[in-house]
Amino acid sequence: MSNSMTPTNPPDSEWLAQQLSELLSSIAIEGPPGRPGSGPGPIDPFGTKFEQLFSREATGCVNSRSEDREGLKKALLGIQKTWDPKTGMATPANPPKPKEVAAELTWIDAKHHSQEEAAMVFATTIEVHGNPMIKYLELNAEKTAPSN
Repeated sequence: MSNSMTPTNPPDSEWLAQQLSELLSSIAIEGPPGRPGSGPGPIDPFGTKFEQLFSREATGCVNSRSEDREGLKKALLGIQKTWDPKTGMATPANPPKPKEVAAELTWIDAKHHSQEEAAMVFATTIEVHGNPMIKYLELNAEKTAPSN
């Protein structure tokens, strides 16, 4: 007999691959919000998706460097700038640790059409208000935003 209060299954690597594909295919609108008195400015689909996917306490590691939530966003924006939704693929991968999910990203650089790119992503998740969110993300990729 099933109980409606039973928690949902934790996300798997298929979930992570789908979420990353949607995030990287989202348009990123950068720049300051609208002029004072003109409203909140344009909606940023990438930023909105990022907010829905990453917990407020999210941290991680990008190319062996510890990052806070903003650092993770900056790194993913670096990939998004060259991501081509037509050639980009996020494929579920086998995670190296229990309770972890993994995905491999491959794409042809949208700016340099002959250059193939790849990245590996590992994540742990938590449930927030009934929805899975990324708590920790490890990203190993060549194409990330440069550090300041």
